[in-house]
Amino acid sequence: MSFLNVELMRMFNDWKQQRALRAPQHRLTGHGRKSRRLARISIMSIFAILISSQVAVPAIAAVDPVCVSDCSTLTLVNVVNGGTATPADWTLGATHGGDSYTFTSGVSKIVARNATYTLTSTGGPSGYAQSFACTGNSNVTFNLVTHTVTFPNQSGRNATCTFTYAGPTTITVHAGGLRTGATTVGAMPNGAVFTATAVSGSPAGGPFTCTTASNTGTCDIQVPSGFAWNISESAVPSGYYGNPSLDFGGSSTLTADTYVFRTGTVTSNTDVPGSSANGTYSDLRHVGNNEFSGLLSASLNNPTVSQKCGLNVALV
Repeated sequence: MSFLNVELMRMFNDWKQQRALRAPQHRLTGHGRKSRRLARISIMSIFAILISSQVAVPAIAAVDPVCVSDCSTLTLVNVVNGGTATPADWTLGATHGGDSYTFTSGVSKIVARNATYTLTSTGGPSGYAQSFACTGNSNVTFNLVTHTVTFPNQSGRNATCTFTYAGPTTITVHAGGLRTGATTVGAMPNGAVFTATAVSGSPAGGPFTCTTASNTGTCDIQVPSGFAWNISESAVPSGYYGNPSLDFGGSSTLTADTYVFRTGTVTSNTDVPGSSANGTYSDLRHVGNNEFSGLLSASLNNPTVSQKCGLNVALV
């Protein structure tokens, strides 16, 4: 019998007791007795119908249920790389059947063993790429695609799962055009397009490009934090062609390599090749060699020689 039916029975019994206490002491006429009997039958019928009805009471899911013996330990962690967000900006949770748990980053909770938990991370600002990884002791298994962890029917099992958020960072590309002096170079003309390609992994949000404008020879590429990048010139201004390769090495031995600048793992705003036009810099492929100046470059097309008749010859 449901809780509702029990309450109705109690109310019906209370009604009967109160009615008995209020019963009149004088005899009723035939008409009065019939009216009272009909009222009693009506009230009893109503209670009988209510009591016989099976009212379905929905089950209440447990929030943060407590495991009391032979339990497992689950820890969820938020890690933020780049940007202004903090781990508290994302809400962590785990569900198993009708049970649900809420987590504070880095704080462990005791959960039942022999169960699979689906882990969630919600909220947080836009512009962050999320990745997921887990570790645990023996016989604890994970699905890094569906974000689940399964504890075996063994006590003392534990798992730590980490959500990592790569925030937006800026790679500022500096590019030069024609020389303006013995030690100075003018800005790359407007319209040069530079592309950042992740050395490994598949960060969300691409393609990552920028285009020089405002006659500055610079542009900014917004990229997710936590990746290394190859920076290349994917389109050149009118009158230029892209450099296919750059020779690396010493005076006696040179090796041609693709003309790209490879950064290290970018977790904060970065200048490529560097912050000073007159400086020298190394990329990650050739550390310590300082093959790059502070400006990426393209080459100027050879000027067209105008055709004309006649030949001037000087005899000496």
